[in-house]
Amino acid sequence: MSNKLILDVKDLSINYGRISAVKKISFQVFEGEIISLVGSNGAGKTSTLKACSGLLDGVKGQILFQNQDISHLSPEHRVKLGMAHVPEGRGIFLNMSVKENLELGAYTRKSKSEINKNIELNLLRFPRLKERWLQQAGTLSGGEQQMLSISRALMSEPKLLLLDEPSMGLAPIIVKDIFNMLVQLNQQGMTILLVEQNAKAAMKMSHRVYVLETGSIVLTGLGSELLNNPEVQKSYLGL
Repeated sequence: MSNKLILDVKDLSINYGRISAVKKISFQVFEGEIISLVGSNGAGKTSTLKACSGLLDGVKGQILFQNQDISHLSPEHRVKLGMAHVPEGRGIFLNMSVKENLELGAYTRKSKSEINKNIELNLLRFPRLKERWLQQAGTLSGGEQQMLSISRALMSEPKLLLLDEPSMGLAPIIVKDIFNMLVQLNQQGMTILLVEQNAKAAMKMSHRVYVLETGSIVLTGLGSELLNNPEVQKSYLGL
């Protein structure tokens, strides 16, 4: 970890018509951190991630990425700057092969040799994708689809990886594999902003955690501290 700020979100507000989904929240992500946003359904977690990657209109506040104001940049421009988003529900191209999905993930990059090198690296990370190389993505299991979604995002060589509910709908053993891979990625230098319903698992792997409730940040602290906080255990961990 460094003390270099990679993402600085200031007074972020998101409205859907008259509904205020996110209410002037501010948070920071430093290079080399895993940061989690946790909270119940409807807390504003997914909306916050979408705002960071440029997928929502009518967002108020300021989003700085590597000291550059990206608040009004297109999603594609944000990808080029080094941000990649793994959406809730995976968002892969079901009628395309594993190979084609990964190649599409590298659309912002020019060097064919670098792209091939990155494909090899991702197949080492997720050997199961190599076994399914020419298979249609829609025929993969849920866990394999999630691996593909993460790999496709990594093909753009991001400096910041945004992940929305990577454990959703997956068997516990697959969830463990994916979280272990995220920790390994982080140890290799990847900065991660994670939205996760499984608050306990998220807190265990995160350096810092922001707890959202009805669009506001109500608590923040080290993952290890919040994991042992009685209030958090009662409200979010079911303990």
